[in-house]
Amino acid sequence: MKESDVQLNLRVPTVVRDSIAQAAKKNRRSVTAEVIVRLEESLAREGVNPETGERIDPGEMIRLLGDLASRLALVEDSFEASTKNQK
Repeated sequence: MKESDVQLNLRVPTVVRDSIAQAAKKNRRSVTAEVIVRLEESLAREGVNPETGERIDPGEMIRLLGDLASRLALVEDSFEASTKNQK
């Protein structure tokens, strides 16, 4: 946690809290980290840079999505290669 981070108190339905806690455990994160990741992903989907709060240029968004797709393809290829080697 950074010194510049602020505390946010909010009420959520029990089912939401439980779902976040379950996801945090699955992803090996704290509940706080899980909430932050999900909020950042939500902002990014809306075209907002979660680190700066500034809107992401559409051209930059396309470039970032292309980069992400390339990384995902590498992970998929690596996974497929590792599963073939296990057979």
